[in-house]
Amino acid sequence: MMEFMTFDVGGMIFKTKRQNLLTYPSTRLGKMAQETYDEDPVIIDRNHTIFSNILDFYRLGELHLPQNVCAAATIKELEYWDIHQSHVAECCLKIITEYEESVKKHMELKRRLDDVEIDYNSKEVSENKAKQLIRQTWLFFDRPNSSKPAFIYSIFFMLVTVLSVALFCMETHPLFREQVQTKDEILGLMNFTDLFDDVNMDNPKEIVFVTTVVKPLLYHLQVTCLAFFTTDLILHFATCPVKKQFFRSPLNVLDAFLVFSMWTTTVMEFVEIWSAGKIAGTVYITFKLCSVFRPFRLLRLIRQHNGLNMLFLAMGNSKWEIGLLMMAFMFFSTFFAGFVYYAEYKEPTTFPSVFTGIWWSVITMTTVGYGDEYPKTLLGRIVGTVCALSGVLIIAMPIAIIASTFSDFNDKNKVRLKRQSFQTQNKKQDKSVENHFKPYQIKQSAVY
Repeated sequence: MMEFMTFDVGGMIFKTKRQNLLTYPSTRLGKMAQETYDEDPVIIDRNHTIFSNILDFYRLGELHLPQNVCAAATIKELEYWDIHQSHVAECCLKIITEYEESVKKHMELKRRLDDVEIDYNSKEVSENKAKQLIRQTWLFFDRPNSSKPAFIYSIFFMLVTVLSVALFCMETHPLFREQVQTKDEILGLMNFTDLFDDVNMDNPKEIVFVTTVVKPLLYHLQVTCLAFFTTDLILHFATCPVKKQFFRSPLNVLDAFLVFSMWTTTVMEFVEIWSAGKIAGTVYITFKLCSVFRPFRLLRLIRQHNGLNMLFLAMGNSKWEIGLLMMAFMFFSTFFAGFVYYAEYKEPTTFPSVFTGIWWSVITMTTVGYGDEYPKTLLGRIVGTVCALSGVLIIAMPIAIIASTFSDFNDKNKVRLKRQSFQTQNKKQDKSVENHFKPYQIKQSAVY
């Protein structure tokens, strides 16, 4: 048996002891050492740069990876040589770990951002003009990038949403309401009927809503916006290729719920039954509260803004860090609440309970500082100082991780967009070449 084995890998000659290769008999080189006894070099068409590291693995017992080779190529070489990644030295394991994390993020980007939405069958659309019109309508409402009119409509949809949110805010201000009855008239009705028994006459907000109504201009604008959103929802749903999947989208469910709640409150205001009793008032306030979700309609246009996409992806992939932040926040807020309660125990005007201390610690740790509760003793102020400094440190660490994740996703998304632009250019070039040679192919077929 020859003591040494010679390999020709990628045009370079390597020589090593057979005994070294037999150290790991289950690997490809170990099997070659058991089966090959020729003096001639074993020719292998693989990367010679990595092969020197492979031979060092048999000599040293641990695998060190080259820094000048792509991690994907390194992993493929390890698979070819049947060397498990567990043999990689700790100093080089970071290369594989970073590559695997990068692959996961690329897959997440592809899953979340690539165009995988439901669509009509291309064969059916090409054979049916009615289907073509329905598909164009679906793309018009669902994909702003499909055409210029669709993009203009998405801008208009955004403006109507902003107007709807503005109307929701304005209808709560007395300046945009007109009086229909006075407070004294309400008090008189309360003496003879039970119509306003549930109204707290000491609450100015309730008095505004029972004595005034929204000005006609604002009311008509609100009904117009509601009609627009209702028409959009109906056409969007009617032209959906797969009706069952339409409401699998949380944004479509939210849109339908908002339309329902807004119509409910509008009808109750029109027939004036919202103040007819406790149950009617509760129903009205509940559906009115749902109007605060109106701004979420803007998330329907999230596909147009890569920055927002990256932000949501970063938040989703940092859920463990956010969970850690919440747990740490709960722990330290309770800790400092109990500490400040007993530090201020002799002060009768501050911190009547630990629950008040929790409110104070949250406000202090977030550096908001409302000033409604604050320590007055020396020991209490020391606790407050430590609480504020701890809050800065606790919040800063997870935020830095989330920011790093956002930056990483943003960089990988730029690579994804660059690759897509290359693929689009290649398709255009292939199509132009095909169109260029098509007349010649027709002439050639005519000759033969």
